[in-house]
Amino acid sequence: MLIEGAYKFGDLRKRIAKLAGAAEQVARESAEPIAEHIRTQWREGYGPAGRKWEELAASTLKRNQPRRQQSPLLFTGAMFDSLTATVDGKQITFHVSPTYASFHQSGTSRMPARPIFPAAGAQVPPRWSAILRDAAKRAIEEATRAQ
Repeated sequence: MLIEGAYKFGDLRKRIAKLAGAAEQVARESAEPIAEHIRTQWREGYGPAGRKWEELAASTLKRNQPRRQQSPLLFTGAMFDSLTATVDGKQITFHVSPTYASFHQSGTSRMPARPIFPAAGAQVPPRWSAILRDAAKRAIEEATRAQ
């Protein structure tokens, strides 16, 4: 009986160790699906809270008509193509490299905000939460699965 109890405790210790790494696994599994969702937002012209971006001004459309895409932030594709997701332990960082991305995120006196990422302190968008939740379920199931 003692041997069986010791074995079960050892198995439990392994499972707890796997659970301890679950947050990192969730981050690794979720980064690219969330990045792809951000790309979908761009293509469809809405922000992380699900609100449709304001349409482009008539003057902008007229000035750039030959190259204008449907979504406001796809004009050159530079921001869209620069989106990266990096994982460091339990943290996912999304980055867009053109410096002018901040003008789109916050807006200016001449341009409405077309946010790419949630505002600081805002709740995690529902679709992102679903992606994270699904990855967490898989990580927990894997860690607690009987060997």
